[in-house]
Amino acid sequence: MTQDRSVFTLDVAIPKLRSGSYFPDWLLERRRAERALTTVVATAETWIILGRGGKHYAIKPPLTRPVRRGPRFGAEGADRSGTLSLVSAADETASMRCSVNIPNLGDFADPRVVGEIARLAEDAGWDGLFIWDHLIGYNRDLVGEFAATNILLAAAALATNRIRLGTQVTPVPRRRAHQLAREIATLDRLTGGRMILGVGLGDPVENEYGRFDEPTDFKVLAALLDEGLEAITLLWSGEPVTFHGRYVTVDDVIMRPTPVQRPRVPIWVGGHWPRKAPARRAARWDGAVLTIGPWEQPPDPDVIAEMHAYTQAHRDEAGLGDEPFELVVGGATPGNTATTRDIVGPLAAAGATWWDERFPFDSLGRFDAVRARVEQGPPTLG
Repeated sequence: MTQDRSVFTLDVAIPKLRSGSYFPDWLLERRRAERALTTVVATAETWIILGRGGKHYAIKPPLTRPVRRGPRFGAEGADRSGTLSLVSAADETASMRCSVNIPNLGDFADPRVVGEIARLAEDAGWDGLFIWDHLIGYNRDLVGEFAATNILLAAAALATNRIRLGTQVTPVPRRRAHQLAREIATLDRLTGGRMILGVGLGDPVENEYGRFDEPTDFKVLAALLDEGLEAITLLWSGEPVTFHGRYVTVDDVIMRPTPVQRPRVPIWVGGHWPRKAPARRAARWDGAVLTIGPWEQPPDPDVIAEMHAYTQAHRDEAGLGDEPFELVVGGATPGNTATTRDIVGPLAAAGATWWDERFPFDSLGRFDAVRARVEQGPPTLG
């Protein structure tokens, strides 16, 4: 630990987490704490740093809380995981992460364009890139090229080293559970453990399902989603799996390789608030991506506080209250300005953990419009 005026620099090395993974033998993370640090306590799971005034700082295990503006590791796949985050327990809003949200249509139907926007996002300090997973447009006016989202994510993975990547969201009911499990596990390997699987029913069902003679009954789709997620997570274990649901069957199967992340790739559940069923489903998994109102309009912090309280109550009831859980909110902001901080800050205080930068429908498929905002960098709260 070295002193630079009033700022201390902390160098932490942690050992390889498990053999056969894509983690390097040693991950070195350099972080600056804004206060003089007096004591460092290390455990096998978490590094705890005690600061002055009784305030605590915790470096979380890798892949649980990705750090903003983390170091660019080398090109080797083994070095693409393992960023750590420095989180103040006294000021949780400082840990809010920011992502860029793009469609799988328009300019972004080209994997090379997606790779470029992913690289720009990483260089500008964003924490994640999430991509739609639609088959066709919402209506006849939204017509064009729609690419396979997981192929686009592969392009983004090869162009980046640090940021989280994922779907927002994949309609699990129109996918075979075993195929989706294998694809996401492969992407998690490719990224070195940076994947997030966003899931939902899919919308609008008339387009995503009905035009392909798939079921459109919401009760059937909900059952397909729940059974699919259970089968997927069992298959990710790498152990023998037998699962017999009403719609999904797995009979004595071992699927490998497994994802890098254990026990699973994080699963975030999408839906529309104030509908309660998607929120209850999200509370059983690792995060909620619940849209409120117009796509590009930032939500009301009071509504986010209500959503946070609702999901937390259900997590507490299920015995998951102490486990990490992400609450994703989003909208369009005018760049990293005071106005943007006024928008995002209250949402973080209300319980949101991710800000998802979105774009108006008249520009969301245009590379130039998205690039201009991405290069401005993510919102900051300070």
